[in-house]
Amino acid sequence: MTANRYILFLVIALMVSLFIFCRTPVVVNKTDSVYLNHNDTVAYIGSESCKACHLDKFETFMHTGMGESFDIATKQKSASIIDKHTLIFDSINNYYYKPFWRNDSLLVKEFRLKNKDTIFQRIEHIKYIIGSGHHTNSHIYEKNGYLYQAPITFYTQQKIWDFAPGFAAGFNNRFDRLIGTECMNCHNSFCEQPKGAENKYDWVADGIGCERCHGPGEVHLKLKTDGEVIDTATQIDYSIVNPAKLNRTAQMQVCMRCHVQGISILKEEHTFYDFKPGQALDTIMEVFLPRYQGANTKFIMASQADRLMQSACYKNTDMTCITCHNPHISTRITSIEYFNKKCQSCHTENATTDCTLAIEERSKKDNNCSACHMPESPSIDIPNVTVTDHLIRVQPTAKEKQQAAGFSHLQSIVSAKADPALKALGYLSFYEKFTENEAFLDSVELLLKQTNQHPQKAYEAQVWLNFIQGKHQQNTQLVLNNSSNKIADAWTTYRLAASFEAINQLDNAVKYYKQAVDLQQFNLDFVNKYGAALVKVNNFYKAKEVLEFLIKENDQHLSGLTNLGFVYLNLGLINKASEMYNKALYLNPDYIPALMNKIGLCMVNKDKQQAQKLLNRVVEIDPKNTKAKQLLNQLNAL
Repeated sequence: MTANRYILFLVIALMVSLFIFCRTPVVVNKTDSVYLNHNDTVAYIGSESCKACHLDKFETFMHTGMGESFDIATKQKSASIIDKHTLIFDSINNYYYKPFWRNDSLLVKEFRLKNKDTIFQRIEHIKYIIGSGHHTNSHIYEKNGYLYQAPITFYTQQKIWDFAPGFAAGFNNRFDRLIGTECMNCHNSFCEQPKGAENKYDWVADGIGCERCHGPGEVHLKLKTDGEVIDTATQIDYSIVNPAKLNRTAQMQVCMRCHVQGISILKEEHTFYDFKPGQALDTIMEVFLPRYQGANTKFIMASQADRLMQSACYKNTDMTCITCHNPHISTRITSIEYFNKKCQSCHTENATTDCTLAIEERSKKDNNCSACHMPESPSIDIPNVTVTDHLIRVQPTAKEKQQAAGFSHLQSIVSAKADPALKALGYLSFYEKFTENEAFLDSVELLLKQTNQHPQKAYEAQVWLNFIQGKHQQNTQLVLNNSSNKIADAWTTYRLAASFEAINQLDNAVKYYKQAVDLQQFNLDFVNKYGAALVKVNNFYKAKEVLEFLIKENDQHLSGLTNLGFVYLNLGLINKASEMYNKALYLNPDYIPALMNKIGLCMVNKDKQQAQKLLNRVVEIDPKNTKAKQLLNQLNAL
């Protein structure tokens, strides 16, 4: 390095340190961890702060899948191909989707045709692209800080547009799927959220950064700026985590935090922001993955660490993820020879038992070890992609692959024996998110009969189980038996509220919906249910206050608009009620609650013709809607 360049780096480092530390000197209190940056007082400072001293690693890391995981939607970021023929059709819900660029802005148009005429359209601006483009680009739109997933994804391997994962086959959420904390926490660096938020963000990072694997960097930068020098060739620098210096389990758990995308169950008083590299993951959460019978070919896309740990190569050696992967360099520019050498460091070429494939056949495959033993395979959760299967093995035969591959059980991949209460929550989450298999609920009942170390989690699981099974009276009894009457989990209070509502104990429903909102004030679905419950107890003025807050936060909340319209109608604010219903139907012309409420408004206005038209529309959408049929018959008889 030239003298001038060295001086430039010092100047940059000094400028960065002045920018960060002119506010308040960092204070590190003593903790049980030897790593100073495990302390809660140490701040995240961003990857740019690492750049001055680690320029080489920074520049290559920014082009890895992690570094390119998330960013503003621009043509430079997008891997998509769009032409005039790009069109996705939802045949079940009768919506077309067309992505298009307007200057450097990416937009998605949803529309409906009748006799080749557009009878409905909605256009949303895509704010962010999630995904590096190795496999996919998915798309996020933003409303007042609230993030939602758009219904279409570009699949880069096949170079096609299709529905986003989980949106096909009648499950099209359109523009309503929340991008919550758990989702963002693995696909991006830590973002800033207001207290009580699920999908609202004050600030969003632009990709996974250095501190996701090394921990918060504030104390490290301060000590280096103050002149501390540590010979890392012979010593460990405890101001920052170097995963290569961690023990094997801790090192694997740095990768497992995101490269095992299972069912994550947080332990008491923890959030998805709490884990820091070098900590034991099971002190923060349990992570469960489904296991299948048969040839073990089914796996979730982001389960690389788990698949590796099932391999004989892992079990019989001290290897970890970074034995083969340099996390600072993209696999796209890493040669086959590099990975082959990793294999051959254990499997020597002159060991005749190491490879049973004939030399000629091996040559045809470029002697690519991983192509045979870690083939590109489809995952069970993401369509249109293949991903390297990190279960290193001689591949099962075609006959073995045809063997029964039904679900077996959920297994914790961070604990040797997961607590029964946490495992019960895992089964409940798997039931709601993936497969509504009644056998899972039987497993929950058995687990809740076992002794557990987490009574609060067992309580949450019992409430959730009762809620799913419709045992609402049992949930009300659980409330009476809860002597503290304090519940820290917002979803548990929400489910209790819904149980009270189901058995018409409306005052208690209002009470517990309010508790859920107090715990998560920016969870707009909770706010909406609280407002709707207030309507049921005829507290229209409080309902108006609550629902107006909701619409101020997000004026595209479909159910909130409809409920606020009903409140306005009951308060005699006819024009405002009409405005709310029209906004809701602009967003979703098939939304039956808004249609029915607007029919009620037509009745108030004595507009029989419009009411009949809307009732016909409801019956067209839902031929089994008996209330609409009865009203239509009554109107026709007049």
